[in-house]
Amino acid sequence: MLEVVFNESASISLMMAQRYGKGTFPRTQGIPGFVFYGDTKPSEEELEQLRADWLAKEQEKREKAVPLGGKGTDVFCFDLLLNIGGIGDDFLEERKHVLKRFAYLQEEAVERRVKDTMIRLDTFCQRVQDGEAVRLWYVRKPEDMCGMTWICYEMCRREVPLDKVNFVEFPKEKLSSGEVSEEEWSQYAALQTLMDVEEIRFCASQWEALREANAPLRVVVNGCVVSATEDFYDGLIWQEVEQQEVDFYQTKLIGRLLDQGIGIRDSWLSYRFDYFLEAEKLELVAVDHECPWIRILRKGETR
Repeated sequence: MLEVVFNESASISLMMAQRYGKGTFPRTQGIPGFVFYGDTKPSEEELEQLRADWLAKEQEKREKAVPLGGKGTDVFCFDLLLNIGGIGDDFLEERKHVLKRFAYLQEEAVERRVKDTMIRLDTFCQRVQDGEAVRLWYVRKPEDMCGMTWICYEMCRREVPLDKVNFVEFPKEKLSSGEVSEEEWSQYAALQTLMDVEEIRFCASQWEALREANAPLRVVVNGCVVSATEDFYDGLIWQEVEQQEVDFYQTKLIGRLLDQGIGIRDSWLSYRFDYFLEAEKLELVAVDHECPWIRILRKGETR
């Protein structure tokens, strides 16, 4: 089974899920660090107890888990931020620009990501052509929905067999496929559904329509992915701004928006705040020069 995801974190989790619960629990595996706020610091005994509690919970999860199965080479990740930026005739160049600006990748990493993705796409389509079954994993959010329509378009364009394509849609409480933990993949596999060939072709036609529009954004409205203007999320942003004190932390406000599951990355929201500052709709009060994304902003009298 070829496993397809559209989020890099999801691909790592999925590959771990293939063997998660198999074999002896490695007691020496990496133990997480802990972050504490305020002046009070825990004692060494308290830290040891936290570590012991974490290990016990991890042991219990692993013992209950059922490995998903498969091999790492069966996992195909297509993480190109397809919901942001141009997707027209200059598709690859636009992807490079978007990845550099919104995935915070350096130029060398961007070139490698795009090149590797195209090679991965060729390999994937060849394996589908050879008769292997496919399972597409997604949440009904813009990044994954765009990925779904794009991969369906590519399969149709390359005329590979479409009779063994399945999908798994994660439940609504998952705001991103990157949130799915290792022990959950085999559970959600029970939701697998065979895609009708006409359904795949319809998804492909949706991507063609999105390409023709070539809008700055693609969003999900009433469960469907549609083209949108740059200011699509501005109303939600300003609703949150209006609930803040006159001076507020940009990062905290962005965190609240992400908790709502609006379906866009924090980098896009930061981009919009840059625009608000440039347009003098907000005022920059202070910035942490070591961490420039930590900014205190001030509301103006008008927008």
